[in-house]
This record gives sequence, structure tokens and C-alpha cells, in this order.
Amino acid sequence: MVRRDNILADCNHAIEVRGAVTDPRTFYPYAADGAASVPTIVPAGAGVGKV
Repeated sequence: MVRRDNILADCNHAIEVRGAVTDPRTFYPYAADGAASVPTIVPAGAGVGKV
């Protein structure tokens, strides 16, 4: 597991991080959105008629 710039809310236990993960940019280009913007981005693109 790898964690990158997460925002944890109401987390009542330690987050476990183990092993290594190949960066997805090795396979295809992408730009990750910042964690703080996810609560706005997801509802804007999720739901009936949004796809």
C-alpha cells in the first residue's frame, strides 16, 4: 500500500503502509487531483446522467 497526500477524517486507527507500488506514470500519463478538491470533483461527475 502507498499513501500520497490523503486527508483522513474520523480515522480511529493507525494507517498501515507496507511494500512498494510501481508509480502508475510508468504505464500511462496522468495528473492526480489534490485530496482537498475530491469532495467537490466527485459529486460533480457522479450520478445518473453524468457519464
